[in-house]
Amino acid sequence: MGTLKFKWGRWNRAKRCEKCHNSLFFVSCFSSVCILLCVSFLDGAKGRGVGVDKYSFRMLRATCRTLGGQRRWWKEGRPDFLRANERRMRLERRRIDASRYYAPVEPTPQQACTLYRQLLKAGHAQLRVTDKAYYVRKLRREFEVTARQTSARVRGIMYERGQWMLLNKLGGIV
Repeated sequence: MGTLKFKWGRWNRAKRCEKCHNSLFFVSCFSSVCILLCVSFLDGAKGRGVGVDKYSFRMLRATCRTLGGQRRWWKEGRPDFLRANERRMRLERRRIDASRYYAPVEPTPQQACTLYRQLLKAGHAQLRVTDKAYYVRKLRREFEVTARQTSARVRGIMYERGQWMLLNKLGGIV
């Protein structure tokens, strides 16, 4: 006989029963525990022939179902997917929140020049600038580095950052 498949496990090749030679034994392995079940024994539970009563059959079926799988069911119990579901929900919420906000738009050269002049003026007004030429060089270098970025998105982020620096006070000594 070939290999049979039931809803609670995989059953290997059928063999003859030693007690009742006309029925078949199925040998199966669940989590390294071998189980032998006689077909005539199980048929009695369904009302055909002599065998176990239906309560014993249910118990046997439940035992086989719990033995399935690759975990140690007697120690661990049912698998808990709570953390995985929470993580999935967090990622989904983050994805939905990100879809509401648009990516920053790359500034035009006129916007960049305006921001540069505003930062120079705000720097002289708010900071204690000891070397004005150094501050101008530093700010210009920052703008040149930002302009050389390959991504328009990064340039947009840097422009937004410059706008934020204008709104919130610059602080420190340059």
